[in-house]
Amino acid sequence: MAGLARIQGGDDRFYNNLFIGDGQVTGPVQKGDLKALRWISGYGLWGYDGRSLPLHTGGNVYCRAAQPYANEIGPVVESIDPQLRLIQSGGQYVLHLQTSAAIMRAGVACPGTATLGRAQIPNLPYENADGSPLELVRDYSGRKRNGARPTPGPFENLKAGEIKVKVW
Repeated sequence: MAGLARIQGGDDRFYNNLFIGDGQVTGPVQKGDLKALRWISGYGLWGYDGRSLPLHTGGNVYCRAAQPYANEIGPVVESIDPQLRLIQSGGQYVLHLQTSAAIMRAGVACPGTATLGRAQIPNLPYENADGSPLELVRDYSGRKRNGARPTPGPFENLKAGEIKVKVW
């Protein structure tokens, strides 16, 4: 049969994300054998450490004991609790978040077809349905991203302190 492949894990892309843990550090005993194919529960990208295919990462921020992928270059690891809350009021949902200046230290260029490379198994690039290059240049709210150094997470131009964003 042609076209079948065993999926071994890894070969995923995570750029400019904000990972928030539960405050409990996951140690070696809880992590176990990361090469064993099993469900791995935790916060951050450390669960990919034992996968056979590499993870593609950059510009990620890890808070409240979330842990980065072992081979990630320059992750920002913060001990702060961002106090993430989603509050419903008057038919609207507002995301409340407490940020620090560290969020501004992270970020890599907006990922697109060139940054994301080719998926390992099909050996195909990440692109739009029409074959044009993929460019992730807008945030959740439709605002233009800083192309050279976007803010990690779904919202552009966050500042240190309390943030309130209407999400719907």
